[in-house]
Amino acid sequence: MMLNDLGMKIHDADFRPDTLNRSPAQDRTTTLGDLLAAARRQRWPLMLCTALGLGLGLVKHMTTPPLYYSAATVLVDVRMDESGGEITPTTPFLRNDTSLLNEIQVLRSLRLAEEVARRLSLHEMPIFLNPPESLARSMLSAVQDAVQNVIESAPETPSPLPDNSEDSAIKRAALILQRDVGIDRIGQSFTIDISYIGPEPALAAAIVNTYAESYLAAHLNAKMEVTARMAEWMQARIGELQRESEAIQMRAEALRAQTPPDTKALKALAQRAANLETLQQTLSSRYEMVTIEGSYPVTNGRILSEAAVPKKPDLPKLWQSAAIATILGFMVGFVIAILRETRERAFRVGEDVWVDTGKPFLGYMPLFDTAALSRQAPRGKSENGKNNGDTDARSVVQSTAPSLFMSLLDSQSLLADTLRNVQSTVMLAPTDTGAQVIGVSSMVAGEGKTTLAANYANLVAQSGARTLLVDLDLHRSALTRMLQCNQGADLIRILDGTATLDEALKTVSVSGLDFLPCIPEHNPRRSSDALMRQTMTALIESLRHRYDFVVLDLPPLGTIADTKIMLSRIDHIILQCAWGKTPRTLVRDYLRMEPEVARKVLGIVLNKVEMRRLRKFARPGSWETYLEEKYG
Repeated sequence: MMLNDLGMKIHDADFRPDTLNRSPAQDRTTTLGDLLAAARRQRWPLMLCTALGLGLGLVKHMTTPPLYYSAATVLVDVRMDESGGEITPTTPFLRNDTSLLNEIQVLRSLRLAEEVARRLSLHEMPIFLNPPESLARSMLSAVQDAVQNVIESAPETPSPLPDNSEDSAIKRAALILQRDVGIDRIGQSFTIDISYIGPEPALAAAIVNTYAESYLAAHLNAKMEVTARMAEWMQARIGELQRESEAIQMRAEALRAQTPPDTKALKALAQRAANLETLQQTLSSRYEMVTIEGSYPVTNGRILSEAAVPKKPDLPKLWQSAAIATILGFMVGFVIAILRETRERAFRVGEDVWVDTGKPFLGYMPLFDTAALSRQAPRGKSENGKNNGDTDARSVVQSTAPSLFMSLLDSQSLLADTLRNVQSTVMLAPTDTGAQVIGVSSMVAGEGKTTLAANYANLVAQSGARTLLVDLDLHRSALTRMLQCNQGADLIRILDGTATLDEALKTVSVSGLDFLPCIPEHNPRRSSDALMRQTMTALIESLRHRYDFVVLDLPPLGTIADTKIMLSRIDHIILQCAWGKTPRTLVRDYLRMEPEVARKVLGIVLNKVEMRRLRKFARPGSWETYLEEKYG
């Protein structure tokens, strides 16, 4: 069975030619690998919340007082509830749910609860009125009371004094009993289950048994009251009929004494007397039957099983408390995990780059311990091409910034492989204008574009290509400060015509890289107007004929317009994004709103990657899962 048949949104690989050129953003769906990767990333919230829930469940179990369950079963026979009816063999009795529902309401009535409370003196039992509470319920009650006090902080009219009479106490106990006693029908039968859960086992059994007995006694008393009222009414009616018969006889005698007697009236009186006699005999026989029925205490049900005193507490159950608390803890952790996932807005893996921007992903630049790397020394190369030795190379690296030479300090690192991939991508996109001019930029400051530009230029220069690194970030000039080129001629002096290119160039002896600085003091207003001069265009053209690769450290794209000013003079742009920090929407929206810049972007590099965390964001089987094993 395929997973798609189970309703899961998991798509099989589709290698049709018409789908290979389609952007993944058009049909990207959540796969099982994505869910597993998300579970790995959020395992700590899930595990901690689940463990916390289990711990709280155990604490609740240990701080909850034991409760005992007791139950009795009563069979309700509604056929015995028809006091004034007769059941004949030709008319079978049909039970109906309405009669049973009426009996359930009788059991749930406050009057029956008051009778039980009175018989057991529940209003005098503190264990019943104020049972011990669990720690969780006590804390919840305290919070509710505090909130209620805050809400009801306004002064109120003094309430009347509570009624401390016995009847009021019984009624309060009856209300508690009515709330806590369970009355449930067993299946489709005419059997009712009466249950109670309390802290005292003997009291729980006594309450249930007394409830059942009081229910039957109440029905018996009600039946006797009905029978007595019926007998009283019949007796009064029989007396009325006797008096009416005597009056008819006296009237008939008076009519017979008349001369001539009124025969028609006498016949009518005789008929009336006969009817009264028949009615009187019927009522007399019925009265005798009612009197006989009232003398036999027959109820409309019976107790099938009485409640026994429970030996062991039924609540709380350890497995139940632990299971419920663990599930609730996992649910809380799941919600936290979802919130953490929805807040993830930055680039994490190479697929994010391609899906969100449509630009090629060029590689990862991991975080490095530059202090440890500075103790390593590459084989340096001087201006005349001779090796300077490890000591000179180490001194150069330590005296400047080790982060600018990481590609040379460890040529087998992931950073070096990423920069080689960048160089391969650049070489696959040649130009017809001589040397390739590659700009390195980022969306915002502080993402590491200067580090990328310097390491890339050093790597290319060490390979033997004529390479120039230019500091074009006129607003910060971080590269110039890090390479300690704060004196002499610079880019601004060249554009002003006060210095030549040869006077401004500096050479990095470690790799043979030429560097053109930009000294902040020479551009006090840090204006971008210098980049708009024709001399800048002429300078770039002269650099194309002198070098194989010209690497420009550009200002951030999202905050400064200098890159757009230089756009016509640049062949390609390598965009640098900080891993886990640069918002995907920022890059995507900028490239969509600036199509001219987007066409020049050759690819995107993710910087400051935490290798130990990278595999958490990758799908199972993707190449990111093997990077830590390969590069450490």
